[in-house]
Amino acid sequence: MKALLLSAGLGTRLQPLTNVLPKCLVPINGRPLLEYWLQYLENDISEILVNLHYFSELVTQFIQNSSYSQKVQTVYEPKLLGTGGTLFCNRNFFSNESVMLIHADNLCFCDFRQFIQSHHNRPKGTEITMMTFTTPTPETCGIVELDKTGTVQRLHEKVNSPPGNLANAAVYIIEPSVIDFMKKKKKEVIDFSTEVLPHFMGRINAWHNQAYHRDIGNIDSLTNAQIEFFGPVDVPVESDPWADFCGKANIPQAQQIMLSLASALEANIIPLMPKQPCKILEQVNLFSKETNSTMLVSDHIPIDLENKINCVKSTLAPQEKMFTLFHLAPSGFSTKQLFDITNLPGFIICTSH
Repeated sequence: MKALLLSAGLGTRLQPLTNVLPKCLVPINGRPLLEYWLQYLENDISEILVNLHYFSELVTQFIQNSSYSQKVQTVYEPKLLGTGGTLFCNRNFFSNESVMLIHADNLCFCDFRQFIQSHHNRPKGTEITMMTFTTPTPETCGIVELDKTGTVQRLHEKVNSPPGNLANAAVYIIEPSVIDFMKKKKKEVIDFSTEVLPHFMGRINAWHNQAYHRDIGNIDSLTNAQIEFFGPVDVPVESDPWADFCGKANIPQAQQIMLSLASALEANIIPLMPKQPCKILEQVNLFSKETNSTMLVSDHIPIDLENKINCVKSTLAPQEKMFTLFHLAPSGFSTKQLFDITNLPGFIICTSH
């Protein structure tokens, strides 16, 4: 089975962070979002197509220098075609086979082999398998209603008072007949959610992701993903395009990410260890505006992290909201551990070896 990873979006709800990098390269637990998708699909997907538009050169550079380059092809869209339009435009890549269609701006952990098996064993007459998840904010998602066979009967797209919290994860496995249907539309730009899914109501199999799924749609969701992150991070031993992009060799890029994150969080920046030099803060104008938020920044995670945090806390107003940000962290460390130790939302830009 082949897969289409949709990675061309502008990520406007994550601005100003997405003013310096595309949404699919936003770091979560010190690694870019796109890398998680490539890592988790590697064993079950034969070839992956990634569509590009915004900051396409950065995404291309990351993929070409990664260990996934032999398995991944890219296609540039001068004009965004919509989910359905991209799928239809690249139909020849899928060779009239089933295809996994993925919105790569989600963070998703699950057993993809079971997801594929569910599609193979889907109820008779169904042509799409939709991944679902349980959402705490149903009004912001597409909420699905199923019949007794697990087939989608209705889809309520971002409505007030939705009938439940079973949400569409925007990850699908699609039969060639769905692409044949899109051909009849005779148009270039096609929205999959509003122009394709409604036509297939009653013919969509649902598979529930019981592990983890979150749409990285805004800064609050990105912050929560850092707190919730639980998966191990595999850092390449040799070539590491993400470390080349914003690690020790490219501190200016890491500074840009740090500044844009602080701006998105409306936080002033102060060094976590003021008496020690911090490369990531060199030649950076720290914020001095009136805010109720502060980001504590350091190159590395200190051994006595909790004590360092408490020392800084004692100098700040009790009501002040605080975040931590580290340029580099060891591969065995996670943003979840940061939160458990400090009770503060934490960001890691790059996980080092």
